Amino acid sequence: MLELREHERNAGWPPRRKPGGRGPRRSRRVGLALLLAGGLGLGGVAVTDALGGWVSRPASFRPGSTAARPAADTVTVPDALAVRDFDAGDERLYLLDPLAPAVHVLARTATGWQLAGQFGAEGAGPGEFSNPTGLAVLGDGRVAVIEPGRIHFFTGEGDYLESVAPSLPCGMPLPRVSAAHRGLFVHGTCLRVGGASDTMMAVLTWSDTGEDYELVASDPRFTTDGSFGHAYGSEVALSEGSSHYLFGAGSTPCVYRIVEGDSLPRATRQCEQHWRPYRLDLDRATRA
Repeated sequence: MLELREHERNAGWPPRRKPGGRGPRRSRRVGLALLLAGGLGLGGVAVTDALGGWVSRPASFRPGSTAARPAADTVTVPDALAVRDFDAGDERLYLLDPLAPAVHVLARTATGWQLAGQFGAEGAGPGEFSNPTGLAVLGDGRVAVIEPGRIHFFTGEGDYLESVAPSLPCGMPLPRVSAAHRGLFVHGTCLRVGGASDTMMAVLTWSDTGEDYELVASDPRFTTDGSFGHAYGSEVALSEGSSHYLFGAGSTPCVYRIVEGDSLPRATRQCEQHWRPYRLDLDRATRA
């Protein structure tokens, strides 16, 4: 488990009163609900501020005293460092900073995780990037950094290897890259132009060379006229399991199970009970 935390920024809250004026009005019903929630101890939602302003609010989790709590390292990221993506390999963490832009390397030490260097630079030359959108540590130890139109490859120590212009089935404004056992995946969203309405698609592609990519799976996220899904549907993501991969299936409650073979990886769409093994089931007392 990895938490990327930044100090809380001053967002101008609470609002200041004007001299002689009244503060913001609040209904008695809302005030009473807040009072009851505070008295019963139902607050305490942790807010993680990361990825350049995206805010996630995990659900409150308060098991009984006998329930085991998950334990993991907490990596504190300096305030000046923006993190868009990260991956781990060989006792190292690689953090992609889109603003610098650069890849920052953290190494595990006896006292915790410490900054151990960085690589990459802003520009349009070899090993340089101006708008990096994804990072992945490949199975052979290489680090791939993707931006629209190019993928850069580095060694685990940060030495530049090569840059390629991937041939994708569609244009992805914010592409992401993920490691495969053989080759690599590139995934993101693509716009499919239709007669009545355009559709944003969650798209997964694969290549064994890093250059020519073939379509593995695609699923609609939302239409521009609002007839299907919504713009804030599920984030396109790829997670690796013990022997297969899972790919988020747009705004529907489904996943794609990806199995690599001798040629193109095979995708199977699984919904409802099929994806139940990938969920965390809590007992009734914990849910309460």
